Amino acid sequence: MFNCSTYRGVLQLLIVLLSVKEFESSTVSAPLGDDSTTKPCVTKPFVLTWDKEDYPNPQTDIKGDFCGRGCKSSWICDPGHIISTKQADALDKEIESIRTTTPCTCLSCQDEGGYIISVALVPSITYIPGVQNEAVKNFTDYLRNVSWSYGDCGNDVVIFISRELKMVQISAGKMVNEMFGKECLLKIQTEAEVLMKQDKIVPGLNNLISRFRQMFKSKSCDIPTQDSQINTALIVILITVGVLFLICIFSVVLHRQGHCQRLNTYRINLPPITIRIRKPRKHHHHHHDHDHHGHHHEERRNSTSSHSGEELQPMYTVDDIREGLSQ
Repeated sequence: MFNCSTYRGVLQLLIVLLSVKEFESSTVSAPLGDDSTTKPCVTKPFVLTWDKEDYPNPQTDIKGDFCGRGCKSSWICDPGHIISTKQADALDKEIESIRTTTPCTCLSCQDEGGYIISVALVPSITYIPGVQNEAVKNFTDYLRNVSWSYGDCGNDVVIFISRELKMVQISAGKMVNEMFGKECLLKIQTEAEVLMKQDKIVPGLNNLISRFRQMFKSKSCDIPTQDSQINTALIVILITVGVLFLICIFSVVLHRQGHCQRLNTYRINLPPITIRIRKPRKHHHHHHDHDHHGHHHEERRNSTSSHSGEELQPMYTVDDIREGLSQ
């Protein structure tokens, strides 16, 4: 038989088992595959000035938060957190879209991806004053050719930005250089640098990446800028207005000509009216000097007779014209 102490012991054992079960369930904090719990992302110390050999790779250096991207592979390295995580995510998405939507132009590709764009954001780099341009170019070329080297056949582009120097540098692979030319790349680099000097880093990056998307799509550097598009639109509007103006003038001229033709149909042809003037009556004067006065009267009669049969031009009255119009 069980006594009270036995029941008490069994009850204590059940309590212990329930406590252990509750503890185990509380230790399961996240499902499998969540690197944030199984592999915590360690934030690395902030570095102000970088040497090109020490700058991390955003695709491979993901065991720690070397590139400021939360220990995940990325096409953007921003160890100084110059841009926000949300802004970097949006740029990452755009770059990945370009890589997956452009065709592979190499003879053999590691995957189905096409052109690869990557971005390096640095607070500052090691350089000698006076030769910073050369230092920036060497830094960017080193990333593309040595430490990053993402392209399979020169189909890659590295965009470098220095916040301290407010400079932009583009290093393009052989295939990209041959497609667009160095002058084209220098032109879009200069355009982006204007925004960088105004501390518009994100707009400058968005403009650069969008420009490369259009260039890769058209395989041409001749992409119209926003100003040229506005000018083209104004020209089209002016031409349209001019054509409409000419059409209006032409229509008015035709309308007037038609109106005149309609008026011409109301012209009337009245028969010619001949108006004759009667000859004045002869007055006989009894004078003794018949020769002198006779000669004078003969000249008047001749003069009168010469005009008495003269025909005048037809004449019309207002009533005649109204009668003709009513017909």
